[in-house]
Amino acid sequence: MAQWQTFPIEMNGGLITNISPLQQGINAPGSGRILKNFEPSIKGGYTKIEGFIKYNNSIVPPYGEPTIDGEDNDSGLSSITVSNLSRSPEIGDTFMIGDSDTTYTIVSLTYDPDNYSADIEITPALSNDLDEGDSLLFLSTNTEWLIRGVGVFIDRVIVARNNDLYTTFGGGYKKINTDVRNPSVKTRFARYNYDGTEKIIAVDGNNVPAIWDNNIYTALEDCPADVNGSEFVVNFKNQLFFAKSNLVTFTSPYSDDDFSPATGSGVISVGSDVTSMSVFRDQLIIFTENSIFKLVGNTISDFALQPITVDIGCINPDTVQEIGGDLIFLAPDGLRLLSATDRIGDFGLAVISKTIQKTATDLINSSQSYSSILIRSKSQYRIFGYNFNLPKGNSKGIIGVQFAGQGGDAMQWAETKGIKSFVSDSRFHNGIETIVFANEDGYLYQLEDGNSFDGEDIEATYATPFMPITDPRLRKTFYKMFMYLDPEGGLEFETSLIFNFDEKGIIQPDPIKFNNKAGEVSYYGDPSSRYGITTFGGKLLKVFETQVTGSGFTVSVQIDSKGIDPAFSLDAITLEYAQNARR
Repeated sequence: MAQWQTFPIEMNGGLITNISPLQQGINAPGSGRILKNFEPSIKGGYTKIEGFIKYNNSIVPPYGEPTIDGEDNDSGLSSITVSNLSRSPEIGDTFMIGDSDTTYTIVSLTYDPDNYSADIEITPALSNDLDEGDSLLFLSTNTEWLIRGVGVFIDRVIVARNNDLYTTFGGGYKKINTDVRNPSVKTRFARYNYDGTEKIIAVDGNNVPAIWDNNIYTALEDCPADVNGSEFVVNFKNQLFFAKSNLVTFTSPYSDDDFSPATGSGVISVGSDVTSMSVFRDQLIIFTENSIFKLVGNTISDFALQPITVDIGCINPDTVQEIGGDLIFLAPDGLRLLSATDRIGDFGLAVISKTIQKTATDLINSSQSYSSILIRSKSQYRIFGYNFNLPKGNSKGIIGVQFAGQGGDAMQWAETKGIKSFVSDSRFHNGIETIVFANEDGYLYQLEDGNSFDGEDIEATYATPFMPITDPRLRKTFYKMFMYLDPEGGLEFETSLIFNFDEKGIIQPDPIKFNNKAGEVSYYGDPSSRYGITTFGGKLLKVFETQVTGSGFTVSVQIDSKGIDPAFSLDAITLEYAQNARR
């Protein structure tokens, strides 16, 4: 009888999709050929991602702050007049009025765009008398209108939807704009403080910029034509820089509304349409689709525009983030990292997504738009592909985790599935990181909160490469498997051994179900288990043991988790096997 041997697998390396299956199995056995909704952890191993919940249980108001118009609104009537509408409601929309808990549905309507009012037929009839000025709370809209922008600001979130800007703490929404704005494609924000007052400015490519200081809303109605309709805005050198087409216009120092050349304002042409701007150390980086520039200096007297490259650019503005002292952005060939080198004034522009090139290409080909965030506590960058026609469950993204201070060599990757994000943002305030996103369903969501996708199961899968273990032409018979996990609570999952590259005609063993709630298998770390409690270096590890069956030339271990169980980490796996003689 062949002697049993042990093969340990350390979970490390992240998702890899750019090398052949056998090469991956030989050189990176702890990496993932599938790593979906598991994230490489800076603490080691792979951790099931956290979920998201609604930041606010109400939809973002779609039509401003509508109110009842007129005094004759007696119980039993089936028609009302509504004013203060920023745009026309839709047939099929549902809403409540005032303090009533009755839900009404719009049957028909006539909208007056000059007076922003509508005569609306409803069902059922009014359940009680209404007063002029009673507010309408829309519960759902028949037509899906995208939330166009989100910006975390101090301890709240600014949200752009349709014609309006709102602020929310998580309980209701307050409309903050006083003008009537035209709908935009996307609204982007910048934060600054020039005089002791925190402010946030919004641009959307269609309207004049607007400023909010937690109290007063100010639209820059007198801004120059090159600022009206800006798509991008950043705070750099205590000046606001606005980008529209190929022009970058900046305010005077320490001002957000002074565009006078006599006081230090100016305009710079970069030759091509700007696709994004970001502050990088002491420079302003300006992207186009085919080039990257840096603006150096301190004021109009010494500002100088210098090219970094005229061969590479950023194809989407909402993919640019600073992580670990570098700028990451989406280029035509994948994710790139703009990083400083040892040579003064020189930059590196390496493609950092080569190990997941197929995954990155698939995301580019299937997405109509993108959003991105940083999760600073995890040294993590996430990019989400958005496609209006894809359901939430099929929406994909990419996770990148930086394991060193700078550079892309230490990045590890994974995929997300089930997070549909058109716009997103994340910020720290008083030591708390708030991460929000939104799409077309009308709700604002908070990421990294809870164990589900707003009540729906999280489907997470990790699969090792197909590992030959020793000689790829010698068959191995497997007998036992130990899995070293670090669960945060009760969990259920399935583990499968898949042999010989899962080729057609190969009969595979049935999955093995694990459950540390009911004790279906023995594991270290549970007082009810016969193995007792085991502590390694002060960290409690749960070790799941099971007998396995099957034999093959190569083997892959696949772990599938579906549900709303707490997150858990995969640390290591050991397989006990015997190697057969050569035939």
